[in-house]
Amino acid sequence: MGKNLQNLRLSQGLSRGALGDIIGVTQQSIEKYEKAYCRISLSTALSLAKALKVKLLDLVTGVDDVPDFTDLDSASLTLYKKITALNDDDKKHFVKMINSRLVYEKEKEQVE
Repeated sequence: MGKNLQNLRLSQGLSRGALGDIIGVTQQSIEKYEKAYCRISLSTALSLAKALKVKLLDLVTGVDDVPDFTDLDSASLTLYKKITALNDDDKKHFVKMINSRLVYEKEKEQVE
């Protein structure tokens, strides 16, 4: 559950301190939950699920569409947060730019 908690927290751009503030615990407590250094009570798990806007079962078992952020470096995580913060039109434009670049790279490989 700790890794699920960390991934959900990071996917929403929350620091440990910010999540702790929302549910009324310290940043150190969130770190202990994520690293499985201590057990999470049912009431705390419910508070975490509510704060992260997920079902309790998703917190416990994981959410399929939340990527694993635990191995990302800070620059990649920052970039992800900036992309997800874009409005819908800007996201569409960003995706078009990336797709265009991928097509270009594929065509370039075929020529070489």
